[in-house]
This record gives sequence, C-alpha cells and structure tokens, in this order.
Amino acid sequence: MAKKQSPDRKDTTISIPKTLKANIRLYAKPLKDGKRYESDAMILDRIVAEYMKNNPPTNAVPKSTYKQKSP
Repeated sequence: MAKKQSPDRKDTTISIPKTLKANIRLYAKPLKDGKRYESDAMILDRIVAEYMKNNPPTNAVPKSTYKQKSP
C-alpha cells in the first residue's frame, strides 16, 4: 500500500517499464557542460509541456490515481 505523501515533498516516484524509459532517454539533450545529458525528469517535463501545448486540458482539476475514502 502506498504511503501518504508529506505535503513538503516536491517530487514523486513513477513506475514505468524499462523499455519506455529507454525510449524516453532517446530524447535526452546534452547539458551546457557538454559532458552530461538531461535527467529523466527534465525530458518528461519537455514532453509534457509540448503535449499540453498541443492538447490543452478540458478540465484543469488533476485526477487521482488511487481511490479516495468516502467522507
């Protein structure tokens, strides 16, 4: 069962298949120092920004992944 996240936490872990991660890494651009490449988070940020530019959300309320307890 997933733990409740701390409200101070800014990052989260996502689980993706290794094949998808390998495909995402194909889009990594070199960083300014020329020795390293973008992190997975930077790549996903660019992909999501481009997707949202072309497909604006119809409802701006985020959807939960998990069931919520009824009050």
